[in-house]
Amino acid sequence: MTTPADLDQLVRALREARRDLGALLQDELLRRVRALCSQRLASGDRLRGSMDSEDLTQDVLIDLIDAIEEFRGRSWQEFFAFVDALVGRRKVQHARRLGAAKRGGFAAPAALPSEVGANPSGTPSRAAANAEERERAGQLLAGLPEEERLPIQWRLMEELSYAEIAARLGISEEAARQRVSRGLRRLKERW
Repeated sequence: MTTPADLDQLVRALREARRDLGALLQDELLRRVRALCSQRLASGDRLRGSMDSEDLTQDVLIDLIDAIEEFRGRSWQEFFAFVDALVGRRKVQHARRLGAAKRGGFAAPAALPSEVGANPSGTPSRAAANAEERERAGQLLAGLPEEERLPIQWRLMEELSYAEIAARLGISEEAARQRVSRGLRRLKERW
């Protein structure tokens, strides 16, 4: 794994979600993702006792296959920054679940199937208005250029940090902030 051709091969394989990633995953990639996960769960990390680095590695590899379409970089440095952002997101999700468990609750998924379209206000008219607003916002968001739409989706829906967004796009953190801000401004203008 030293040339851009190797990176292109890996990205193509991940995008195809081939089951025979074999040699690519067994060699350098797996070693480096393991090392990254171990580093991110260093001895002083408060999650170390509740999260195993091998489990984190497996989750990150699955996330990598799922999210590879979002990778826009061309270098190994950008690729591993992207992987590092996935590691960070997994750690945040784990910390949130732990926090919810400590408070006596549980960390529910974003929406359970039975809750999709649930109406917190209690009135059918408010539920219909909320559904219309969500649909309109989704249409407006879909109409934005990809360079503005993706950062907004990542920030608001996936709750990624600006650093994680920057790593995914291969840009500076300030540029990521500007893209989110510009996109939100454009949505407000169109609303």
